[in-house]
Amino acid sequence: MSNQQNNSNDDSLYSQVGGEPAIKAVVTEFYNRVLGDPSLAPFFRHKQRKGLEKSQVRFFSQALGGPRNYSGRTMAEAHKNMNITVKTFDKVAEYLNDTLLAVGVAEDLAEQIMQAVAPLKGEIVNESNANQTNGNQPASDSALRDVDVETSVTDSLEGVKATLESLQANVFVADTSLNIVYINPRANETLATISQPIYNTFGVRIEEILNGHIHRFHRDPKRVETILRNPNAMPHSADFNFGGVTLRTRINAVLTGEKKIAGYTVCWEDVTTELRQENEFRRVMNMVDQMPTNVFLCDRDLKIIYLNPSATVTMKKLEAHLPIKAHELLGANIDIFHKRPEHQRRILSDPSNLPYRARINIGEEKADLLVNAIYDAEGSYVGPMLTWEIVTEKVLLEERIRGTVEVLATSSEEMIATSDQMGSNAAITSREANSAVNTADDINENVQAVSTSIEEMGASIKEIAKNATDAARVADEAVSIAEGTNTTISSLGTSSAEIGKVIKVITGIAQQTNLLALNATIEAARAGDAGRGFAVVANEVKELAKETGRATEDIGQKIEAIQVDVKGAIEGIARISEVIHHISQVQGSIASAVEEQTITTNEMGRRVGDAAKGTNEVASNISGVAEAAKSTNAGVESMRQAAAELAKLSADLQTLVVDAERNSRADNQSK
Repeated sequence: MSNQQNNSNDDSLYSQVGGEPAIKAVVTEFYNRVLGDPSLAPFFRHKQRKGLEKSQVRFFSQALGGPRNYSGRTMAEAHKNMNITVKTFDKVAEYLNDTLLAVGVAEDLAEQIMQAVAPLKGEIVNESNANQTNGNQPASDSALRDVDVETSVTDSLEGVKATLESLQANVFVADTSLNIVYINPRANETLATISQPIYNTFGVRIEEILNGHIHRFHRDPKRVETILRNPNAMPHSADFNFGGVTLRTRINAVLTGEKKIAGYTVCWEDVTTELRQENEFRRVMNMVDQMPTNVFLCDRDLKIIYLNPSATVTMKKLEAHLPIKAHELLGANIDIFHKRPEHQRRILSDPSNLPYRARINIGEEKADLLVNAIYDAEGSYVGPMLTWEIVTEKVLLEERIRGTVEVLATSSEEMIATSDQMGSNAAITSREANSAVNTADDINENVQAVSTSIEEMGASIKEIAKNATDAARVADEAVSIAEGTNTTISSLGTSSAEIGKVIKVITGIAQQTNLLALNATIEAARAGDAGRGFAVVANEVKELAKETGRATEDIGQKIEAIQVDVKGAIEGIARISEVIHHISQVQGSIASAVEEQTITTNEMGRRVGDAAKGTNEVASNISGVAEAAKSTNAGVESMRQAAAELAKLSADLQTLVVDAERNSRADNQSK
C-alpha cells in the first residue's frame, strides 16, 4: 500500500479552487477543448485520454499546493520530442484559462492559477526542435510513439505500482511464499467496509493483512497451495465466502522469463450485494414463474422479453385467435396485437400513464389487463409489465347477477304493491267483519225475542187446555144435573164463546208463527251460508206445534168425557144433548187446532233455539274473522317492511355490481 503525503492546506490554490472534484472538472473540460482543436489533436494521437486526465489531475493538484501524488516525469522530459512552440503553448494556455472560467472559477483565482503554471512554458516549449521541423507541426508518428513508450507507466516498477494504484479494482500481490506484499488503495477501501466480518471469522484485523500469509483465510491450505504451485492451473477463479460476505477472486501467476512463478496477483470484488440481488431476482422470478396469473414483460421497445408458464399455457389455448403461434411470442413486438399500435405505444412509452387497465376480447374470450411500469435500481423506466386473466365466466356471472338484481328489484316492488293491496283488503275485511258481528248480535236479539214469543204462545196453549178442561167439567155437570141444564148450557155457551176466542187467539198465534217461520226462511236464504241457522226456526215452530197437538189431544180427551156426559144428559134432556153435541164438536175443533198449533209451536221453538245457537256461532266466527283480519293486517305490514328491506337489499346489490364493474373497468382508456 502506498503512503502518499498530503501537503494541502486551506490557503493553497488547490483548496481555493475546490479540491480534487474541481480539478477533475477542469481537466475534463480542458481536454474536451484541446482535443477538439484540429491543430492540437495530433499531439495526442497515440495517447489514452483516461490516463492523460488521471496524470494531469495529479500534476495540477500537486502544482497548486494539493496532495503530492504525481510520480511521473518532469514536463521537460515528457515534452522534449513533441516540437511544442510558443504559439502552441499559448493556445493551450488560453484553453486552460477559458476552461477555468467556464467551470466557475473566479477570475482573480483563475489568474493566480495561470501565473502558477506560467513557469512551465520554459520546460515545455522546444523552439530548437520546432525549428528543425516544419514550423508548428507535431513530431512524426514514430517520434510520438517513442515518446509514448518513454512515458508509459508500465516501463518501470514505479510505473507498475502507479498503474495498480490507479486501478478501480481490488488488487492483492503475493510473493512465492504466499505472503501478501501489496494491497492497492481501492482494495484497502473495500477491506474497510468488510473489516468486521473478516475479524469475526478469521480473527485478523485489516491492518494485519499486509505482509501476512494467505493461509490465515483458508480452511484447506494444502488444496489451495496445490493449485497455486501449478502454473497450468492459472488463472484460477473462486468465490470466497465468510461471515455473510462473498468475494469473487481471480488469481494469476506472475511468471519470469523462464516461465517460473515469481508471485501472484489477486483481483477481487465484493459481490455480496450483487449475489443477494441476483438471488432475490431469482426468487422473484421463481415466484413469477409459479404465479397462476398470466405475466408478460416487455422492454422499452415493447418487445416481449418474458412470459411466465401460466401465460404460455393460456396463450396456447387462445392460439387460434392470435396472429402468431404461442411459441413465437417471446421476442415478438406487442404491436402485432393492435390495429392502431401508435395508441398503445403512446400510453406505454410514458410511465406516468401507468398503471393502465383495459378489457379486451380474444376471440370469444374476454380478458382484463393491468399494465404496470417496471424500474431499474436507478429508478429508470425499463419497460411495462402486463398481468392479465381470462374473465369470460366472471363477465357472464356479472351479467347474470345484474339480471337477477333487476328481477329482484322488480319483485320487491311488486311485493310492496301486493302487500299494500293486501293491507287495504285486510282493513276492509276487518271493517266488514265488525259490521257483521254487529248484525249477528241484532239477529241474535231478534231470535231471542221470537223464542220468548214462542214460550208465551206455549203458555197460551196451556191456558187453552185448561179452558178445555173447564168445558169438560161443565159438560159433566150438565149431564149429572139435569135440572141445571139451562144454566149449564148457558155456561157452555159462554164457554163455547170463550173457546171461540181462544181458537181465534190460537189461529192468530198460528198465523204469526207461520209468518215468523216464513220470515226465518227468507232471512236464511238471504244470509246464505251464514244464515243456515235461521232455517232452524221453522223446525222449532213445528216442535211447538207438536206440543200444541199434545195439549189439544188432552183437550180432546176431556171433550170426549164431556160428550159422554152430554149423551147422558140427552137421555134426560134432548136439548142438553144437542148442546153437549155442539160442545163436543167445538171441543174437537179446538183439540185439532190446539194439536196443530202445539206441533207448529214446538217446531218453531226448536228452530228458534237452533237459530239462536247458529247466530252465536256466526257471531263467534265473524269475531274470529275480525281478529284474523287484524292479524292479516299486521302480517301484511311485516311483509311490506320485508319487501322494503328486500328492495333496499336489491338496490345495495345493484350498487355492488356497478362498483365491481367500475373497478374492473377503471382507467380503461382503450379505444
